Amino acid sequence: MDGYQYGNRKLTSDHARGQGNYTLPQPTFILYPISDLAADWQALAVLVKSAVFLPNHYNTTIASSHWPQEELPDQFNAILSEWLGNVTFPSRSPW
Repeated sequence: MDGYQYGNRKLTSDHARGQGNYTLPQPTFILYPISDLAADWQALAVLVKSAVFLPNHYNTTIASSHWPQEELPDQFNAILSEWLGNVTFPSRSPW
């Protein structure tokens, strides 16, 4: 592992823990492929409680497997474009 990457991750983690902040407040986009043989991503998100850590998230599903942007590019682009057209970003970081 590259030294600077480990150090940066460690500093970021220590900073967040010191503040008691375990969330990512920025808008996040999550597209769950529902035919992925690798994993049931929706079930995993529920299991690890992603919504708790991503309070400003948007998620939806797509009938594809692991690479929706390759398998269903038109649908993928429509879904992503809709989110990008409606998302609002905070004017200031809460930190």
